[in-house]
This record gives sequence, structure tokens and C-alpha cells, in this order.
Amino acid sequence: MKVGHIRTTLTEEAIQTAFNNLLLKKDIDRISIKDVTELAQVNRATFYAHFQDKYALFDRMIEDSIDGLFSNHAPGSDQLDSDSLSAYFEAIYDYLLKIKDHCPYSYQKLLPKVRQAIVKILSNRLNTFNNGHPATNQNAFARHMAASIIYEAAEFQLINETPLKPAEIITEITRFLN
Repeated sequence: MKVGHIRTTLTEEAIQTAFNNLLLKKDIDRISIKDVTELAQVNRATFYAHFQDKYALFDRMIEDSIDGLFSNHAPGSDQLDSDSLSAYFEAIYDYLLKIKDHCPYSYQKLLPKVRQAIVKILSNRLNTFNNGHPATNQNAFARHMAASIIYEAAEFQLINETPLKPAEIITEITRFLN
């Protein structure tokens, strides 16, 4: 690894850590670039050399953290069955809970950005298996809708605190998708 690359990585990590710490204390709209740069001990120009604004910084943090989202919850099946639905639901719910815990003042504002990233990744993951059917635009659309439904169920569980238990939610999603 080159020295310049190491420095860039360390600087970005310092900025992300500072931003993360600020999200624990403030609404994202109340966090200034000055707040981030002071906490990260970098100057404004350095911040803007790495990120366009605080929302681009948040997007990068989400992209980086979502990369491994499904790796620990990966179902062993290549079918979209209740076991895989349960695994995906649990992974998304756990991730959203972390967002809520780390961004207590602004998590609801941030969920649309998170939703977009998670649905895209899950949709791509679901498109890798087609239950023995040839890949078609219709199958891709159905998998995207399935990813959206799984995400929405996890978000609903998080925000609305539905009386349904996760197993009951999975039963309903399975019934709906089949």
C-alpha cells in the first residue's frame, strides 16, 4: 500500500469517526462541516477533498457498512423460502436498529437513503438465484419487489413496533410473496 493511500484512508476514517460520534449527539441537519473537521482534526479543504458534503459522507459510510450486511445472515438456500426470508429480514432489522442507535436524532430522515442502498443490494442478491427459472425482466422485477417488501417489513417493525413477532411477519411475507 502506498503512503499516500494510507494517509487518505486514515484521513477518511478520522472524518467518518468524527461524523459518527456527532450523529450520536445531534440531528444530521445540525451537524456542520466545521463540527466534523474540528473533531477529526482536519481542515475544511481536506474534508472537501474527500467528500462533497456531509450527505455524501453518510452515503459512503452506508455503502461501506452494507457491504457485509448479508454475509453473516446469508441463507444456505438458493430459494426464496421462509428460511431465507427470515435471514434477510433479521439482517435488515439488525442493521436498521444499529442506525437507530447510532443516529438517534435523525435516523428517520436517513432511512430513505438506507432503504435505497439495502433494496438495491438485496435485489441483486436475490437475482443471483431464480428458483430454476430463466432470468427475465419479470423475474428481476419480482425480486426487486421482494427485496422492497422485506425491507419495508423490517422498517415497519423498527418504527411502528407492530405487535407481530418476527416469525409472524415472516409468515405474512412468505404468504404474500408466494
